[in-house]
Amino acid sequence: MADTLSRADLVERLATVSHRTWMRQKVRGAGDPAEPLSDRVTDHDREQAEDTVRELEELEVYAQKRPSAFGAALRHPVVVGALLAVFTGVFASLLVPSLTRVWQDRPRELALKRELVARISREAQTAIDSASPGGGPRQGRVFHDRAMRRWRTESAIIGVELTTYFPASAVRREWLAYVGTVNVFLRTVAYGGERSLAGHPLVRDHFRRVRFDDPVDESMRKEVIRGAVREGESVLTVSVLLLDERDKIVTDIVESEASGFSHGFWIFG
Repeated sequence: MADTLSRADLVERLATVSHRTWMRQKVRGAGDPAEPLSDRVTDHDREQAEDTVRELEELEVYAQKRPSAFGAALRHPVVVGALLAVFTGVFASLLVPSLTRVWQDRPRELALKRELVARISREAQTAIDSASPGGGPRQGRVFHDRAMRRWRTESAIIGVELTTYFPASAVRREWLAYVGTVNVFLRTVAYGGERSLAGHPLVRDHFRRVRFDDPVDESMRKEVIRGAVREGESVLTVSVLLLDERDKIVTDIVESEASGFSHGFWIFG
């Protein structure tokens, strides 16, 4: 019992037993009492219980349960204060630097993404506009040297940055596939193949792997795959899809986490 009851619990337990004993004696001595007996423990019962526990303690039959020395030491105000100070210091040393890195890295990451998506939007627009209807074979070598060379150079630089900052992201793979399709687009239009552009096997294979949220774009994509695009609308259709795919890649970049920047509120962020 000493292992399961505190001293106060033991006193209350004995007081309850004492009161029940008194009630049984009353019933045996006087028969049915005129008034019902109360089963509430009285102060007299508790006093008797206190005397009993005190006697048991003096006889060493009952020893009041005391906390261990280690537990008592942990509850000492000085120890509690010291442990709290240590915990606070360790927590602050881990959390504050992490928060600081996040606050410092966030603007830099946004600046990187802003510059990257602006370059992608500009260069893709320039390349695709250079192959607009009426600007194909008649430009000849000028088209090839200026449009193709600029696009290949700029798209390669963008690819390097995506490899550096988004190595594990699907954005890098999307960009490489996109660059290859734009290359086919520019080369085909430059050398007079714009009428069969939408039916080009590389173009059709590319758009089999791409999906658009916009129902109009998705309908145009399916027409390209089926080879149902009219000859006169081939360049326009592929141009629209390539520009919309560019916007999709840009959105994916903005929503992805760039490597080399802190993103969480902990030391591993």
